[in-house]
Amino acid sequence: MLDFSKLKFHHGFNSLSVNQFTIYSCFQKIYQLPNQNCIGYEALLRATDLSGNAVSPESILSDSGSTRQRVQNELKIAVLHLSNFIFYCDKSERSLFINLSPDAISYLGSCESLLVAIVKYTDRIANSRKFLMSELNLIIEITEEAPSNRSNFSEALTRLKQLGFVFAVDDFGSGCSDLERVVAISPLIVKLDRTLVWSLASSNSDELTQLINVLKKRGIKILAEGIETLDNFHMAQNLGVDMVQGYYMNKPVILGP
Repeated sequence: MLDFSKLKFHHGFNSLSVNQFTIYSCFQKIYQLPNQNCIGYEALLRATDLSGNAVSPESILSDSGSTRQRVQNELKIAVLHLSNFIFYCDKSERSLFINLSPDAISYLGSCESLLVAIVKYTDRIANSRKFLMSELNLIIEITEEAPSNRSNFSEALTRLKQLGFVFAVDDFGSGCSDLERVVAISPLIVKLDRTLVWSLASSNSDELTQLINVLKKRGIKILAEGIETLDNFHMAQNLGVDMVQGYYMNKPVILGP
């Protein structure tokens, strides 16, 4: 069972101690097109070492040791983001995108007691803030790595969908994020990998437009990330994506030092 005691509340937000690192939540807005309304946030990880120096998010999980420990750290970070979002979010922007690996989803979907513990923990925080969890739209972004056990992942995905969880495929166009994977997961949203978007778009290729049309015919919403310039934004508009995210629209807000 996960130990939530390492989540420390101070200065209006929670932080998390993992090994020699302190982890903080960071939120970046996601905008809907064409009206450019903010519909929610992606939760991002920021961390410092014992000396207060910034460290890369990748190093946090790579230093976790066993696969089981890495997965447990992922889930603790997800709970950290969820608890901070309850304090941070605006009532009109209650969609939260949280990243989890396929192995973390397999673990979460196979452990009912863990789900109950997470619900109880977040409900307690929500009640203290008069926040209705029923109004939260939680989207789990499945990261691009392949699951250790595809059968376990598929079973967990089915179970979590039955419980009302909503999924997005992250970084489509990199690693294992291909059409076959999208068909298997059947997500509500696909986030286009920024490298794929700008390499194909800048080459004036019809390939990206055709890919977006294929996904939309399956009823999937398209989110383009990595929007860093006005040209990027206009390109996303022309491609007909449903949502955008990036530094041009909004820089992430860090709840920490």
